[in-house]
Amino acid sequence: MQSHRVVFVQTPSEQHRRLLVAEEDGAVFLLAVRRRRLLPRRAGTSTHLFVECPFSSQLWCAVALWPNCRSIAVAIRDAASVLSFRDHLMAATRADLRKGMSSLFLLVCHSIWRERNSRVFHDKALARPQLASFIKDEAQEWTFAGAKALHKLL
Repeated sequence: MQSHRVVFVQTPSEQHRRLLVAEEDGAVFLLAVRRRRLLPRRAGTSTHLFVECPFSSQLWCAVALWPNCRSIAVAIRDAASVLSFRDHLMAATRADLRKGMSSLFLLVCHSIWRERNSRVFHDKALARPQLASFIKDEAQEWTFAGAKALHKLL
């Protein structure tokens, strides 16, 4: 089992965050996750909710640690919107994994949306590791239900 360490560093300009992910086998990945200054009017946009929100970006980076999911880290770095994130994600993913990655993209976005609704309407919140574990369990259920392409990413 691999252990992971995630460290967030914010630059003085608050324009960028750097994510350092260290794995047990000695491989170290440094990802620059692009940040824009978040204005109050942008807080309700889909780009903020699914890409820019610190909780969401940390969740995407946690999912990027799964086997064959490294392309998420590449795609989120250049994302300017949810659609550009998905386009970059599909372009960075190997052709044989794209169908599964598309399913995973939908699953993670749906989970973020459900978590947002749970926090806003029911005053209940899951921690990021719990939500990442829930997504992995849900993805396994999807594979049992017939999403065979998703199995390659777990």
